[in-house]
Amino acid sequence: MKGKCLNQLSIRCEEYELDAREAKVRCCWQIKTTEHDLDHE
Repeated sequence: MKGKCLNQLSIRCEEYELDAREAKVRCCWQIKTTEHDLDHE
């Protein structure tokens, strides 16, 4: 099963496996950090 990122700051986060919680966290954090850095570059 797959789902969308629950982090509102990571709306464009790619789908992740519900069984892999770490993947969700890493995905959300990575996308949020990337967008934040690009937004304030």
